[in-house]
Amino acid sequence: MKDWFKYIVATVAGLALVLIFPESGIAKSIINTGAAVFENLGRYILIPFVFISFTSGIANLRRQKQALKAVAYSLGWGVITSLALTVTAGLVAWKIFPADFSGVTGTEAIGALELTPFSEFITNVINSNVLASFTGNISLLLPVVVFALLLGIALKPDEDFIRPAFAVMNSFSEAFYKLARILTELLILGVVFISAVWFAETFSSNIISDSIKLVILVALVTLLAIFLVLPLLLLILGKTRKPYLWLFALIPPAILAWFSGSTITAQVPLLLHTRNNLGVAKRVSSTSIPLLAIMGRSGSAMIGVVTVCSLYSTINGTSIPFLSLLLAILLTTLFSLISITTPPGTEILFIVAMTGSLMGNDFTSTLPIILPMMPFLLGASALVDTISAGFGAGTVGRILQAHSPVKAKDYL
Repeated sequence: MKDWFKYIVATVAGLALVLIFPESGIAKSIINTGAAVFENLGRYILIPFVFISFTSGIANLRRQKQALKAVAYSLGWGVITSLALTVTAGLVAWKIFPADFSGVTGTEAIGALELTPFSEFITNVINSNVLASFTGNISLLLPVVVFALLLGIALKPDEDFIRPAFAVMNSFSEAFYKLARILTELLILGVVFISAVWFAETFSSNIISDSIKLVILVALVTLLAIFLVLPLLLLILGKTRKPYLWLFALIPPAILAWFSGSTITAQVPLLLHTRNNLGVAKRVSSTSIPLLAIMGRSGSAMIGVVTVCSLYSTINGTSIPFLSLLLAILLTTLFSLISITTPPGTEILFIVAMTGSLMGNDFTSTLPIILPMMPFLLGASALVDTISAGFGAGTVGRILQAHSPVKAKDYL
């Protein structure tokens, strides 16, 4: 049985749990606990996995004299997709299908956003104790990648005494991919709990009935992103005629990303399916995916600009001016590149708050009305981030000719 089918069945099971036990306190407690456990499990091996596989990937790319190109193409894909998606989403939210938060009622207060100061951010990138990153917040993925990059450069097997270390790191990388396969299977059960929490939050907030127009707007820009904009970019840059087959190959991590609202939770299955289903060489997938997880948040930028446009309409009673829209597109793209520094789940709030501040609109007091929409906003941004990262790794693999064709019948 294929992973995509298992994950869809798990989603249906999660919905069934909510429908069968809508008011049970015990059931809610079990579901919430299960979701938390599996979300943590999804991140459990990520930091060591990224450290080992990124180091091995960079060393292999240097061996092939492709390291600089792989990094440059990965970051280039992140910037291009972010700009393309924010422009598309901004135009849709501006004139084609404008919406606002007038039907949404936020009841929770939002404290100060915990943005890491720039000086501390730079210090953490080159941390005095990088091993602390292995037990710290997931936002410390960046210093781990930096350390792995430096180690990978040093591990280029061009000297006899380096080759054994290179071989060991490469073997550990293969072992972690085997472990990723086991974890991906375990997360099938996790999707049952994680999706159940998403459905419960969505049904209890009545957000669909209270603000159907805003829900449609988010759904519309998300569908345009994954079925039009990203496939077009894949056709142009990735030189593949099968963008929708690639989309089909990434269904399992996409489902996990949507319901968890976190591209980080979906990283391990994404690494696995990008390599095994898209046929991307291990050295490329192990390098591109972590880089795009940090600086390829095109989905976060897209949802950020939609939220800014909708909040502006809510506060001012009119559509955002065109010049302000252009500024919002630029700022949401830029702030998405550093949203990894914020606590998990606050990326959209950070992008919106910072963009509004530089545009001369203080959205801080109105941010609570966004909270009921968070399952949709975080889910959509994580879904697009995950698919974009997979497409990006596939594109880099194509450009570097570091890929092998995989038939759909051979997908995991």
